[in-house]
Amino acid sequence: MKIRDLKKDVNSVFEFVIQECYTCLYYSPVVNYEYVYSILSEAVEKREEILTLINDNKKLSKIDKSKYFSNLTHNLFESSSEMVDRLCQQN
Repeated sequence: MKIRDLKKDVNSVFEFVIQECYTCLYYSPVVNYEYVYSILSEAVEKREEILTLINDNKKLSKIDKSKYFSNLTHNLFESSSEMVDRLCQQN
């Protein structure tokens, strides 16, 4: 996987999480605003954290890079899935 594609995936996944937060804020009749905003804030922070980790791979060998990016991808999908699950449980 190319680094450029991974960055696009990170942006699109967290864009989805952010959209879900705003959708919940606008269309849900009973909303705990602080809780949704905390998930929104966490999504933005996690996105920045993962993008920073993607950019910090200069010192790794090719084999290590493969494992490194595999772990980052797993972390990306686990954290975004967990955020959406928490958002759904709130409703």
